[in-house]
Amino acid sequence: MDSSQRLCVTKCGTGLFADYVASNCTTTCPKGYYADSLTGTCSQSCHSGLFWYPANSSCVKTCPNTTYTSSVLGKCADNCTNSPGTFAENVTHTCATFCLGGLFGNPLASTCEAVCPDGYFADETSTKCVSQCPN
Repeated sequence: MDSSQRLCVTKCGTGLFADYVASNCTTTCPKGYYADSLTGTCSQSCHSGLFWYPANSSCVKTCPNTTYTSSVLGKCADNCTNSPGTFAENVTHTCATFCLGGLFGNPLASTCEAVCPDGYFADETSTKCVSQCPN
């Protein structure tokens, strides 16, 4: 239903999303639902290849450069601390399993850094900071 025009519709117009809970077309989906631009609906999960962007409750193909794409969590994240085994990689803006450009994954901060924190050593093979050097 398009309440602005008081019509029954099969698809909502541009910039609107079908809210099947409230049975209307809306610009903002209810809490717990995401504006899925691929289907034009309010959905509880993003389709494959899309990531949830919490800042505007939508599913996006590419996360903004102010966030990190987390394939593990399926969302755009402010950091990678909640994405196990990954590190905030600033070149690709992803939560990556390894770091690029001579940087090392800091397990304490889930970031890629040039120097490992105290008590850790840079392992060039795994590109991670480790508490003990491998044999």
